Amino acid sequence: MTANLLPCHIHHNGSIDPVSAYWKPTDSTDNSKEAYFRGRKLKGKPLPLPQGYRGLIVERNPDKLKKETLLSSDDQDTNDDEVVPMETVGTMRVTGEFDEMVIWSHESMAAAAADPYVRSVEEWLKVSDKIHGFEDETNDKTK
Repeated sequence: MTANLLPCHIHHNGSIDPVSAYWKPTDSTDNSKEAYFRGRKLKGKPLPLPQGYRGLIVERNPDKLKKETLLSSDDQDTNDDEVVPMETVGTMRVTGEFDEMVIWSHESMAAAAADPYVRSVEEWLKVSDKIHGFEDETNDKTK
């Protein structure tokens, strides 16, 4: 599956069928993708995820209120100092996975130096490698 990052905001969060009526990207000769969305030409830069990584599409579940009370040692009535205020607890649920992203731009392909999304994906992959990688005695980098 491929995730598409479009240079627009769509005010709809449900499903639409059939998607093929609105979205028909094609491959170009310069290792990019091309599509038209609502009459505007878009060029896309494919960014495959490195081996060992997977992309997740998550959706936020509705917040729930959580209330905790501290128990006193002699089980007396609790006073206001022992009640922790209610806080919202949100969770995320996985709704899909992808192994490639396409970063779309108007008229021209997104460049790593200029596009904040391309740059941030590449930077986060480097940070992840540093966090999850280690060097063994032979100075070979291993995950």
